Amino acid sequence: MRLRMTMVALLCLGLAGCGPDGPPIAAQPAPAGQPLPVKASVAGRAEAVDDVIVVWRGSAVDVLERLTGKALWSVPQRPDDAIVKARLAHGSVVVVRRSQAVEVYDLRAGKLRYAKEKAGAVGVSWTTLYADSAACQPDCLLRAFDVETGQERWTAPKSLSGKVMVEPGEVPYKYDPLAADEGPLRAPEASVVAVRGIDSVVFIDAASGQELSRAPSPEAALALGSGNVLLEWGAAKECRVTVAGRNARSGELAWQVVVGIPCGRAYHPDIVDGLFIYSEPRGQTRAIEVDTGTIVWASNPFADPVVAASRQAIITYAQGRLAAIDPAKGTHLWQAQTSEVSTVSGVLMSANRLAYTTQYQGSPRGIGWVRDLATGRGLWYVDGATPLGVDGDRVIVELPSGEVRLERMRG
Repeated sequence: MRLRMTMVALLCLGLAGCGPDGPPIAAQPAPAGQPLPVKASVAGRAEAVDDVIVVWRGSAVDVLERLTGKALWSVPQRPDDAIVKARLAHGSVVVVRRSQAVEVYDLRAGKLRYAKEKAGAVGVSWTTLYADSAACQPDCLLRAFDVETGQERWTAPKSLSGKVMVEPGEVPYKYDPLAADEGPLRAPEASVVAVRGIDSVVFIDAASGQELSRAPSPEAALALGSGNVLLEWGAAKECRVTVAGRNARSGELAWQVVVGIPCGRAYHPDIVDGLFIYSEPRGQTRAIEVDTGTIVWASNPFADPVVAASRQAIITYAQGRLAAIDPAKGTHLWQAQTSEVSTVSGVLMSANRLAYTTQYQGSPRGIGWVRDLATGRGLWYVDGATPLGVDGDRVIVELPSGEVRLERMRG
């Protein structure tokens, strides 16, 4: 059966993708003790804006023409100084290298606008670059720069040392400016900047640089849930964890709830469109309103681990069950069956497409899949391909040869 599956996938590769009527992947029994898959970091990312597409793969950042996929320019690669972070900002591509140098390039021309050596902790919003100095620890002044010109906008009034938080999403417990980056490629708008130090979190007004409030650092992890709300949670104890929402402008605790989590599994909740999404260990996926702590809905019985979430759908996966939940109502949209000895990673969504990579146990490489997001119907899959981004009904994929191609998905 595995041979048949591989041959079908290779046939699809030769035809540059399969249509919606291609044969399904057959299920295989899972070995005893097979662990539940947890969310993996995305191997590459791509984002379309105006007439270009920015692609980030490993230490390579390339800009393509959006209509044709033609390569326009690439950020210079340096074998001894790899790129560890990349962001698409207003008219710019921002990269951070392992040496902690920051470089800002013109999005269309590819010209280096400016660079800052030893930038230390770095945060990027759509219009602003936030950075301290790697040479200043532990006495650091956070500064904000216009992302296009490099002109300084403000300097924080007090010395700050820690992780600079701009984008919604989880921040690890330990401060590490060179940690693996899993944030979105497109930088967000920001009204509040949070700096997480060893003992406290400091909230700063993004426009003026004035300190708004301070709060103790939580026991485990935290995340920006919205522009003015910080989510924090403690270490898991007896399959339960306390989640709290804190007002960033006042520093006051706004709400606190105790939630159940699957025992023995890494806890990585999702924050989507003002909702905090998490999976209960027995029977439910729940959504909590970030601003108030109110449970908006509880979905039953689909309690498989959440692997991705967007405004269009919440995607769950475990032991071959790939399912979609309506994020507004918690209702079940569809379910598709894959192999029970596979994992799913790199999940990407647009308004109407779902793309991901399936990795089978014992296989050296994965299979790139694309489905209709509304129905779960399979549209395309290629052995060894990796989806990088979605642009309307097109999916940006990296083929086994290393070529990046735009595949239009109809149906």
